[in-house]
Amino acid sequence: MLKQLKIFVLLLSLALLAACSDSTSPATPDVEVLANHLDEMLADWAPTYSPDQLYTEIKNESAPFILSVRAQEAYQAAHLKEAVNVPFAQVADKAALDAAGVPTDAPIVDYCYTGHSGQAAAVILKAMGYDVTNLKFGMMAFYSDAQHGGGAGGVAPFDAQNDPPNSGTDGIETTTHDLPATGTYELPNVSLTGDTPEALAASAAQAWISSFPIISATALFQTLNDGDASNDPVIISVRSGTHYQAGHIPGAYNIPWRDIAKIDNLTRLDPDKQYVVYCYTGHTGQVATVVLKMLGYDAKNLKFGMMGWTSNSDYLGGVTPFDAESVYNDTAVLTLGQ
Repeated sequence: MLKQLKIFVLLLSLALLAACSDSTSPATPDVEVLANHLDEMLADWAPTYSPDQLYTEIKNESAPFILSVRAQEAYQAAHLKEAVNVPFAQVADKAALDAAGVPTDAPIVDYCYTGHSGQAAAVILKAMGYDVTNLKFGMMAFYSDAQHGGGAGGVAPFDAQNDPPNSGTDGIETTTHDLPATGTYELPNVSLTGDTPEALAASAAQAWISSFPIISATALFQTLNDGDASNDPVIISVRSGTHYQAGHIPGAYNIPWRDIAKIDNLTRLDPDKQYVVYCYTGHTGQVATVVLKMLGYDAKNLKFGMMGWTSNSDYLGGVTPFDAESVYNDTAVLTLGQ
């Protein structure tokens, strides 16, 4: 009888432990909730804002709310008129956003140096529920006087003469590559906090925001050509399938950027691998990179995208690269420091 009682107590304890475990594990893991939230966000979001449009709106005093995510010293040296400043490392901090007066019910255009950290900030803010778009090419599209923190404010702007490590067909292939079948991998195990998808997004961003996820074309080229395949990252082109097939970085796989957060695509990515993502000019590549980072993947964006990789227009996908000659350099749309 005593033996039977002990068995009963053991079974009851196991049942209570299982029930307790189930009660603390949501039916849908937080990372999957966040992935679905990000996927819905990407479906119809236009992530970049035209410099021409913003320039005209500032001149006409009809611009939306402008948010600089550059460092405070760069902001103080020069910023777009009426812009407020929240440095990139603070954009997932709701208290910092509120203190700066960033609106939750009005359109926002954010900007940075070259478009990259501004694009990353826009993804985070959009996922947190803000109506935000990133200024294409950032401050380097507006002002090139480095004395006042213009150009890229100490960050090297794009230079078509020096940046691309490849010319002609060097570093380009047309052989396509297939990712593993969907469902091959589990989603990363990410520690998130929050009761809403927006709160989960802020939590996810805060985990990595102090380390900006970007890699130069030169650094990637050297890694791929150092004779050691063990350190090669997995490369993902987030350009269209047509442009991927026309020519891509050797070894690259293709997932269009709007599809990067779909569960079927995420379960084709090994969470233990390192990833480099690239697009056309650096913007949608940054969108996809931030999505992957928020979901727990080790990802970096290729700075300046394909225009940073090759100067051959046959492989740029019809996208016009940044042209330093087009910079406005009109101080009427700026506030300059001393």
